[in-house]
Amino acid sequence: MSTIDAPVIKFSIPIKIGIFAIIGTVIFILTYLFEAFPDKRDSIKFFSIIVGSIGVAGYAAYYSIVFSKNKYNHEKIQHTIEFIGLINSLELTKLRLELQSYMINAPKEEEVQYEYISKNANAALALKTSLNLFESLSIAIQYGYVDEVVANKNLDFIIIYFFYTFFPYIRKVRKKNNDKFIYDEVDKLARSWKEKKYLSSGKKIIYVATIER
Repeated sequence: MSTIDAPVIKFSIPIKIGIFAIIGTVIFILTYLFEAFPDKRDSIKFFSIIVGSIGVAGYAAYYSIVFSKNKYNHEKIQHTIEFIGLINSLELTKLRLELQSYMINAPKEEEVQYEYISKNANAALALKTSLNLFESLSIAIQYGYVDEVVANKNLDFIIIYFFYTFFPYIRKVRKKNNDKFIYDEVDKLARSWKEKKYLSSGKKIIYVATIER
C-alpha cells in the first residue's frame, strides 16, 4: 500500500503584500483613466464596480482559505495529542512495563516469544493494544489526519522499540494466519522512522538538540 501525502497549503507575508500592491495599482490606473478620459467615465465607473466586486470576492476567498488552513492544522494537532494520550495512558504503560521487564532477558525465538505472550493475558493485552494503536496511528498519518512531526517527537522510541522487540511474535502471527500483511501499517511506520524518514512524505527527519549532549 502506498503512502498518501497530506494536502499542504502555504501562505506567507509576501503574498499579502502582493495583493495590496495589485489593488493599489488597479486603483491608480482607474483613477488615471477617470481623469484622462472624461467622456468615458460611465464605462470606467461600470468597469470599476466589476473590478471592485472581483477584488472583494478574491480577498474574501483568500482569508477563507487561510482560516480553513489554520483550522485544519489545529484539528491535526488535536488528533495527534489524542493518539499520544491513548498510547501513553497510565494503564497501558503499566502493562507495557510488565511486558518489557520480561523481555529484557527473554529468548528472542519467535516460538518462545509467541507462546509466552499467548499464555499471558496481561502481556497479550499490552502488546495487541499497543500494536493496534500503532496501526491506527500509521494510517492516520498517511491520510493526513494527524501531525507526523509531533507524533514522531513523542512516540519515535516506543514505536521503533516495540516493533523490533516483538517482531518475532509478529512474524509468527503472520505465519499462523498465512497473511504477511498483518501489522503491515505499523511495520511501514517503524521502518520509516528507524530510517529517519517521515512516512507521509519520505522527507528526512532532522533532530535538533536543545541542550548540549
